[in-house]
Amino acid sequence: MNMEKDLKQNSEGTKKKVRWGCLTTVVLILSPIILFVGWFSYDMYFKEVTLVKSHSPNNMNTIKVVQKGSAFLFGPSSVRIKCGWWEHLDKVISNDGKTLDSSNVSVSWENDYEATITLYGEEQEPEIIEFKTSNESNGAKFDSKASEEVQQEVGSFTFKTSESPNLINIIEFREIAEPRSSVRIYYGKRGSVLEKYKEFTLTEMYTPDNFNVDWESDEQVTIDIVRETESGNTYVEDTIEIELSK
Repeated sequence: MNMEKDLKQNSEGTKKKVRWGCLTTVVLILSPIILFVGWFSYDMYFKEVTLVKSHSPNNMNTIKVVQKGSAFLFGPSSVRIKCGWWEHLDKVISNDGKTLDSSNVSVSWENDYEATITLYGEEQEPEIIEFKTSNESNGAKFDSKASEEVQQEVGSFTFKTSESPNLINIIEFREIAEPRSSVRIYYGKRGSVLEKYKEFTLTEMYTPDNFNVDWESDEQVTIDIVRETESGNTYVEDTIEIELSK
């Protein structure tokens, strides 16, 4: 009787070990798959990479533009434009599937409550987002337009800005549609209405990366217009020097 009991207990113990062994094997097989799917989903859809973070002239508002996830194959990339804790606008940039960086976004502040955000992509026309907010708690407003529409309304749009080392002066790159396609580089005191400018006539398509800015001081800045040959070599097409004290 005791022998039968011992055999039964041994049999039940063996079955439990087999079940636990099978469960352990399943966990060991599925864990890497689950971890990979989780990592892939996070990287593809949820991971945020900051492209641009820009503060208003008196640091009263901040605009942050992030890339959400990654582009699938040669598809568009998702970006989110944030202001404050809750206000945001979701957009896409068609950049031939390439990873986005700061050259795909520019932010130009008119004042502490108004700004122009420009999105660039290799497979799209620049997209302009006009941002407006106030010192009251009534939220921010985003108004998206194509660059051609903005040019028709105001005659130009800002696609790049650069501030001097000690944040005293600023330059703004504005594309002008009339009377000919050109780029005007406005300059002056940070936070003021910019009226002085130097002009460069466009000979072909461009991106913000074509304009390299080098501040020698708060009063002197040099802009190199850089191009790339078909073989991938870069060269300086033109150089513009600006003396802001004059």
